[in-house]
Amino acid sequence: MKKHLFRVIIFFLFLTSAVMTLAQSVSIQKADLYNDNRFFRQRTPRQRDLRGLAPSTGGVAFTSIAEPEGNAVGQPLSLRYDPDHNTKDGERLKVFIGNNVINSELFDWELVPLTRYVEVDSWACVSLLGGADEGDSLKLFEEALDILGLRRGVDNVEAFRKYAIKDSAFEEKENELIDLELEYDALVRSINALVHDINNDLSSPLRRSMETRYRSMLANLNSMEANHRSMKADFDSMATDLNTEKEKLSPSTQKAVDSFDESVFWASYNPAFGNTPVGLNLLLVDAMFVGGFNRVTWQRINEFVSRLTLPGYNNRSANQEPSVELLRNLRRGGTERKNILEPDWYWETYIFSDAGVPITYHISGGKIEFKGSPYYQFMRENLEPSQNQRWLYEYAVALNTYMSEETTIAAVRRLNPAVYDAAERWCRWSALFRAVKENNPDTWKNFLNSVNSKYPGAPNTPGYYPEPRYETPRIWIPSFSFGTPRAF
Repeated sequence: MKKHLFRVIIFFLFLTSAVMTLAQSVSIQKADLYNDNRFFRQRTPRQRDLRGLAPSTGGVAFTSIAEPEGNAVGQPLSLRYDPDHNTKDGERLKVFIGNNVINSELFDWELVPLTRYVEVDSWACVSLLGGADEGDSLKLFEEALDILGLRRGVDNVEAFRKYAIKDSAFEEKENELIDLELEYDALVRSINALVHDINNDLSSPLRRSMETRYRSMLANLNSMEANHRSMKADFDSMATDLNTEKEKLSPSTQKAVDSFDESVFWASYNPAFGNTPVGLNLLLVDAMFVGGFNRVTWQRINEFVSRLTLPGYNNRSANQEPSVELLRNLRRGGTERKNILEPDWYWETYIFSDAGVPITYHISGGKIEFKGSPYYQFMRENLEPSQNQRWLYEYAVALNTYMSEETTIAAVRRLNPAVYDAAERWCRWSALFRAVKENNPDTWKNFLNSVNSKYPGAPNTPGYYPEPRYETPRIWIPSFSFGTPRAF
């Protein structure tokens, strides 16, 4: 659809055991994999490696489960939330580490969304790789077209809207197809490895069970092939229908569609974070480097954050210009695939995550101290794709090495201390919550019930969210998606 245009070719690998041979390629002509709405509906994301999340999810994703360190090792960990209205906000959550009772200093406006986020059990927090859906109003499209100066070229905004929704549905189907192909590819690799083991150790006492496992995996492979044929037929039909719908639009509207596609980022939120200050802050984390780095965007993010009024949230803005070295290195690889200056520095997308970083906790001065922080991981489509590559994306190694240096981490944090301090805080607390959920499920259930007893109901109903609430934007247009934070 937008941002990066590339072709995805996934080769079904060869099974070399003399039992069978597979050789098939799948070519997807329109492969901008950006609608991630389904991701937030998954209970468990399929890929832990960030390269598997990059094409269709991106954004912000916290994955860690906190581990005890030092004086917390071997001590039982539990939580208790006091829903009593007489208990002061910021003191309602108590953390128990062994015999130590610790006040979390989390306020309800952040604690409640984080609790529900961990309960949803999806790593994804926020993404700007979403797409339009039926819930997006005509007014939203009209405002976006006005901002971009495209309104005059669109003779029928409702027809424009309907096409955008169909385009997003097409992309979601495209993502499902790619996910299936990646699963197929991984299964073929597993079968290859199993066949290799069988053929190299014919006398193994485990041979029979290995052969049984092989037959089961082969049956699964055949089922996936049938599913793929069906999905591919649906995909091709949707592609034809989408092209037909676009041809019905006037030439000026078609031109506006392409410009709109390149300029508008659709925001998607984990169900726990929609229309919450947490979701709003994490969106700003994700938006910081959209388009490389936009100085106007950076200035307006700072102005926007300075107007947020939240207990426990330090809304100070950056008081100095961005690091010249940081900006230079972000641009070092070039901005377009056809004009790559230094391949090791070239990037197309990124994820802000704690993947691979141990989040640990211990007690210090009567408080919980954490170690481990989330970071940006930059990636690009494989520059030299081959059938032996598992991922559609690869890491921008040189840029990521630079971004991991302490001086660079400090330079990124200075872009907006409020935004990054809060994101780090929530990453760590969500890791601690996951530790309780995994190791002490009964305590977690009681904790969750206590939180929900104070804030009952369902999303978007009165009383479900703590105050204050802030509207989370549905679309993001760099340099324009700002103003005064809109509170509910």
